[in-house]
Amino acid sequence: MSQTGRGNRVALVIKIESHRQGRLYCPHFSMMTRIYDWKGRKRNTRHVAAFGSNHLSLLMSTKSNNGRHHGKSKEKAECPCKLKDRPDISEKALTARWMVSSLDWGVLSTVSTRLGDAENPIPFGNIYSFVDGPCGKSTGIPYFYGTYLDQSFKDSMDHPTVSLSLSEASLSSVCIGRDGLDACTLGTKYGDPESPICARLTLTGDFVVVQDDSEEFEFARQAIFERHTTMAEWPDDHNWVIAKLDIKDIWLIDFFGGATILSPEEYFSATGDDETNRV
Repeated sequence: MSQTGRGNRVALVIKIESHRQGRLYCPHFSMMTRIYDWKGRKRNTRHVAAFGSNHLSLLMSTKSNNGRHHGKSKEKAECPCKLKDRPDISEKALTARWMVSSLDWGVLSTVSTRLGDAENPIPFGNIYSFVDGPCGKSTGIPYFYGTYLDQSFKDSMDHPTVSLSLSEASLSSVCIGRDGLDACTLGTKYGDPESPICARLTLTGDFVVVQDDSEEFEFARQAIFERHTTMAEWPDDHNWVIAKLDIKDIWLIDFFGGATILSPEEYFSATGDDETNRV
């Protein structure tokens, strides 16, 4: 391992001498490494998530002794999109659309091709980022940027019906400029991600690959890179594709009294002032 640079950021260059030593799993793998600053002092032990390559260049932020992150401060960080006001609890379809437009990631659930069999199917959940359009142009359709090297995309080839589950608790998890909601936050009165007033939404439908020569593909690609900027830097050799969820069923809880079941027609007809329907 070599290191370059001084100060608050340390550039690490890691060479994996063999797949066995590095415990390489394609396309992604994790390994434990110890971070040292330029004076040779040991920093925190952490997992390094990297792409499958024999030579990895990682630029990593370290923490100073007082525990504060260096770089852009939380006060100055901005979200990619301006957050709209949450709809009234009586507006169920609008609430579902608001969640899909406002949230950045969810749990994509498939029928596993790695576990179980035809008689005993086993579900598999995987974290996936998504968008439903660029800032200011919500479509209600979740778009995903992935590869068939990943288990979820592999599963979808044999079992195209999938579910995407979202929680309002994730609203503040990846965007520093957003505060957590009391209804979803542990330590507040009645706050918990499982609380009925911390909205949760499950969309079920078919996982469909978007043709890469279509206008819809370019629309989704630009939206993904606008809202998930680091994805544009991911390695080309993973053969990335864009897929979408063709929604068949909408299940929502955002208040006491049980779940609301929405039809796709109800869901897509609920649009705000600056929103459009399907591409």
